[in-house]
Amino acid sequence: MRSTTWAIAVLATWVADTNANDSLELLQVHAKRHKSTVDVGDWWPTDCGETPSLKLDTPRYSNLGGVGPDADSPTEIVYPEAGVVDGATVDVVVKSVGDVTIPNPGMNGVKPGTNLGRLSVGTGSEVSLSISLVDSESKEPVTAKFMALTFLDIDEGTGGNGRCTVRVPGATDLFTSATTELSLSDDCTGATSSTKGVGKDNPESVDTLNDLQLRRTVTFIVGSGSSWSATLKVGDPVIKSGRVFMFTLQPVIPCIVDGGSRCGGARPTTTTTTTTTLPTTCGNNCNTGMAYKKCAAWGDPHYTKTFRGAPPNYNDAFNLQPLGVQTLAVTKCNSVEIQTVQCPWHGGGATVYIGFAMRVGSDVMTLIGNTVRNEGGLKIEGGNPRIMTSGDSCVQLWAKTNGGIGTPGRSYYMDMELKMDDPDAKGSCTGDRQAHPTPQADILFTSDELSKLCGHCRFACPVGSLAQLDQSDATTSEAPPVTAQTVCDQAGISYDEADKVCAKFSEKTNHGSDPFLHSSCIMDYCGSEGDPAVVDFEISTETHLEEDDGEVVAAQ
Repeated sequence: MRSTTWAIAVLATWVADTNANDSLELLQVHAKRHKSTVDVGDWWPTDCGETPSLKLDTPRYSNLGGVGPDADSPTEIVYPEAGVVDGATVDVVVKSVGDVTIPNPGMNGVKPGTNLGRLSVGTGSEVSLSISLVDSESKEPVTAKFMALTFLDIDEGTGGNGRCTVRVPGATDLFTSATTELSLSDDCTGATSSTKGVGKDNPESVDTLNDLQLRRTVTFIVGSGSSWSATLKVGDPVIKSGRVFMFTLQPVIPCIVDGGSRCGGARPTTTTTTTTTLPTTCGNNCNTGMAYKKCAAWGDPHYTKTFRGAPPNYNDAFNLQPLGVQTLAVTKCNSVEIQTVQCPWHGGGATVYIGFAMRVGSDVMTLIGNTVRNEGGLKIEGGNPRIMTSGDSCVQLWAKTNGGIGTPGRSYYMDMELKMDDPDAKGSCTGDRQAHPTPQADILFTSDELSKLCGHCRFACPVGSLAQLDQSDATTSEAPPVTAQTVCDQAGISYDEADKVCAKFSEKTNHGSDPFLHSSCIMDYCGSEGDPAVVDFEISTETHLEEDDGEVVAAQ
């Protein structure tokens, strides 16, 4: 356990920012704000040493919801003498609230050979629980100043079947691994699985968690009390065995395991700022019919055009799959900047665009899925796709959202084409095949927008003030290259099957038979776990790109 040192170290972790003044802060940040001092306010918990750390042993009896296995006992689970709280040895009592679906009551209790609690929940059902502390002798409630509820092994079945969600409505804070797979709720009281798990990857102890197990672990901090509620939900389809949740009353992240990402809590505030004015134009003589430099990418994502070159020379095309906020392009005078957020494609190693941001001067527009924020009144045309144009017509961003609006990187992903008259030599669109994580103080997305994406998208959450955001973990540039073959192998889909499906892409577009483009279609199809709609989305985008280049598209 750490005390003061943890309180200092946690200031470097990342936290969601829900302050209503976020839009004002955004304008300050992107007018190149320079902070002189920061008041971090009150952080919770203030000291890991004050957080109770209870261990769950074999229950005295287990009869949650009255379904056994100790059928003649009170309708609860009692973990005896779990630890000491405020000088009293306590039992942990778990009760259900309302009806329960427990397919395997014998699983309830602890995982054999561990101190990790275990609860069986039926697929297609939801179980509401109360978790209480009582004096081991008197059985009277015992109050803790605050408590940690940690849930582990939050995963799901193939294709999102049996997706698991944990919600602690009274949580005042939430911690995950910086590279978590979990999708976090907007109010920081819930976490949902995003990746398939198997029995052999289940944890044995909070002291021996590996990286994969940490990515599926969440610690909730709850306020003063003797009893707290939690809800466990498992999605459809219904299967006989249901799914099992693992839990412990210990502050695993960040008190037992260093680091992690923090969601919620006090908002750091700046005391003084200085600003400079950004130009809205570089003074170029532009019009929408001019010969722009172009950048285009689709799928996960495949760059088919960059400022260095365009088709039909697809030998210059490439894949670029970092995570987090990335800079695509900036004008030479810094009048216009384009950024994107990239997230895993169906939880795999490939990534996709799930949002774009465009700044003209100090005015910012963001598009995440189909949600637009445009307080500065920038020019936006169309529904889907949308076209965003700078006031001087020197920059135009075309963005298309594919699929249903739900989980980013699963339900939907985005494609783009960017036209820029006079780009600077930085950003992914330069064609240098390098990740370009956006500098901390230049991020155009608000911390509220990022906090809705960070957990699921495997980059750490912002710490309230965007100027403190560190993207050191938001890149996969050092990971082995993702290929169509590796993606198909991971998805369990035959490469030959995907090759046949993508024959449609080759037939319906002028360049679809090019080896790079055809392989890209295969990669996206396999990465989507075999969704044929992806091929239609990519035919639509490639058709647009060819039309924009003045080509005659093959007969549809």
